[in-house]
Amino acid sequence: MHSFVRECATDDELTDEDTVETNRQIMRYLAKAAGREGLEQMEKFTANTVLHVVCDLLTDLSMVDTVVSMGVDVNSVRNDDKLPLAIINAKLELDPDNDVLFDIKELLERKGAKTDWRQTL
Repeated sequence: MHSFVRECATDDELTDEDTVETNRQIMRYLAKAAGREGLEQMEKFTANTVLHVVCDLLTDLSMVDTVVSMGVDVNSVRNDDKLPLAIINAKLELDPDNDVLFDIKELLERKGAKTDWRQTL
């Protein structure tokens, strides 16, 4: 899953809306097949979950919603202590007028996401 999301990031930079929509559909199929447990698997060295990678590399509400709707932990912590919402907030600081990032932030907050793992204890 992590590798597919990385490929989507490359596709988003190089292709049209049809390819982006195809990638979204593939993500929906993969997420359903993987289930929550598969989506929460962490990468060996970074502890990234699929949600971390989607938030970090893409600006796509549909992709985030696909992962979140599977019931993944929106407060999973990777090795650098970043949570998905903290990643989105950092991107918003660089691009404060990006409505999609703001919508992603709202979605994560509605699902109980925090910016710091210490808030979840």
